[in-house]
Amino acid sequence: MTRVLEILFVILAGLFQLTSAPGSAPQPPDLHAVTTGSAQIAAAVVQALDAQAQAADVMTTDGADDDVAEAGATESADAAMPVDEALVAAGREVYRQNYCGTCHTLAAAETGGVFGPAHDHVATLALDRLDDPDYRGVATNAAEYIRESILKPEIYIAPGSMLAHQQMPPFTHLSADDVDALVYFLMQQK
Repeated sequence: MTRVLEILFVILAGLFQLTSAPGSAPQPPDLHAVTTGSAQIAAAVVQALDAQAQAADVMTTDGADDDVAEAGATESADAAMPVDEALVAAGREVYRQNYCGTCHTLAAAETGGVFGPAHDHVATLALDRLDDPDYRGVATNAAEYIRESILKPEIYIAPGSMLAHQQMPPFTHLSADDVDALVYFLMQQK
């Protein structure tokens, strides 16, 4: 819980810096920045508390469930990992530079495309798509699914993309670093 409070204080300090510059007269707060920041704080706190609760549940597991406990601990550790904001920003930039928002809606990139499926919550939706009986790809987790959807979109036509007369092209022209950044950015959309 102490770590969660530390994170919360760092985020709050950043929000206060958004509203005024050092040495300048106090400015009225930018309500968009404050509300966006508040939502991010709430999401970070909930995620940290969920990870902490999962870790506590894993610790109470008896010896017969060691494999399950180990898997749960790995997932909790991944959930508690700090988000690499530079990589998120790089992924957002790749998303924008390649006009993904022309077809896809994604609040985090401020896009409102209508032809393809929405990318809000795509990291969560990816897991559902892996379970779809029509899915024919080889991905076994959300990140692999998103990567596959970028590089080989013809493998699975996601629900919601039937509105377009032309299907998504493969983005094989992107560098490996750009694909990694884009996948990381989209994996933050839970």
